[in-house]
Amino acid sequence: MHPKYASLYTFVFALLGLAGIISIHGNNVSPVSAIFELLIFSSPVFLKLRFRRSSLAIAGCIAVYIFGSFILAVMIRGADIFDFLVIYKALIYFLILLIFVDKKIFNKESITKIFWLVATMMAIKYSYTFGLAISDRPALYRENNFELMFLALVFYLKFVIHNSTTWKEQLIILLIFALSGSRSGILILFVVLFGIHFDKISARRILVGLIVVAASGFLAYLIVMSRMSDQGIEGIDRLNFLSKFLDETNSWGFIDWMIGSNRITPLSEATCTALSYYSELFSYSGDSSCYSVVFHSFILRAIFDHGAIGVLFMVWFIYWILQTSIFSRKDALIVIAIALLNGFSVSSINSYFFTMALMLYISFDNRNLERIDKNCVF
Repeated sequence: MHPKYASLYTFVFALLGLAGIISIHGNNVSPVSAIFELLIFSSPVFLKLRFRRSSLAIAGCIAVYIFGSFILAVMIRGADIFDFLVIYKALIYFLILLIFVDKKIFNKESITKIFWLVATMMAIKYSYTFGLAISDRPALYRENNFELMFLALVFYLKFVIHNSTTWKEQLIILLIFALSGSRSGILILFVVLFGIHFDKISARRILVGLIVVAASGFLAYLIVMSRMSDQGIEGIDRLNFLSKFLDETNSWGFIDWMIGSNRITPLSEATCTALSYYSELFSYSGDSSCYSVVFHSFILRAIFDHGAIGVLFMVWFIYWILQTSIFSRKDALIVIAIALLNGFSVSSINSYFFTMALMLYISFDNRNLERIDKNCVF
């Protein structure tokens, strides 16, 4: 066990969550991104750097790809190094995650504590934000699409390791997602509840599952209609991102779709102008250029930068690293489904929230649990 890192992990979430609760009229007052990134990249200090041979081989392949792209994009073509790091962040996170393989850091009690800590603080923040009409998109740590994904992943992990969940846990999850105002969040909730209630088929599970799935579907309908009533379907920003993505790729051939654009290719001036509302996501160079980051959606970003092969590798990596622990094919597919659903809206796998959730999965102390392949219903 590595109790120091487990305690630090929990403490950071508690401290930043408290800062979020007292940030009544706006975003979390603390430097959330910097602290969470520090939590991730400081992890090698707490862990023994021992690797499986398979982990070393995968790490080598990722490192070669990152280094080769760095030479081409930054050293030869002169791209800004910070733009490069943002675009390749998911792969850099993968290198960190490989350190967690076979490490026994978190146990059942610490996972339960983290779930209830985060869920309770999110419920408090979302409830008073909604009740006082402060915002229609409450957030405890950062944009709620990210933290909802994290909460869903921890909730599902807790279910897997306990092989059960309670009505109180499901009630607080439904409350948080209902108050979130997030369309993608409701879809993620649907997947998680499906994975829980259709784990073992029985008349009672089917009945309860149908009720909670219908409830989450109704919530999704209400949220979508409320968002569209203000702006119309043209105002849904994700459709605009998709339109600009298609403009940027309309001349692509088969090879382009397979391997993506030339390493960190800037978007056209027309696209950058059309998406100038999101200028905070433009290039760090300050020259008004923009990259795929402005598409928001991780799926669009990953296809543009790394191609279909790159996206498939990332999906395979998540599947592989979960299979190295106790998790069944079904569990791995649920996690991937959550990541992809979130990836249609925001940066998903490229975010530190996804990496921190996978840390819990990979480094869970499973010595007293059997591999749960029996849970797979495929």
